[in-house]
Amino acid sequence: MFPWMSHWLGVQRMLKTTPEASNVIRPKNDNDVTPDEQSFRNIVEFYKDELMKIEEGEKATQYFNDRQRKTLVKSGILNRVYGRGGCRLRLSRKAKKVLSQLDPYSPQ
Repeated sequence: MFPWMSHWLGVQRMLKTTPEASNVIRPKNDNDVTPDEQSFRNIVEFYKDELMKIEEGEKATQYFNDRQRKTLVKSGILNRVYGRGGCRLRLSRKAKKVLSQLDPYSPQ
């Protein structure tokens, strides 16, 4: 084990065991964003162009490989929609909301 790893693991254990650890992750007021929510927004912003094209009706397989699609589905950005022709991936409502905040002129 590297010397810095023992320090990092010790800090992680300390954060998990302290009573204040639950306050670190939660927002203090309505304007603060949790790390999970910020991560979601960052992913949507990073893939903004591809997600807009998927919203317009193009296939997700044209823009994302299997691993990326699986990650986007697990994180809640894309939803599986089953229809007559099989499974299609569509944007979730939450992702549409974040996209509309990024680009206020886009249709919802």
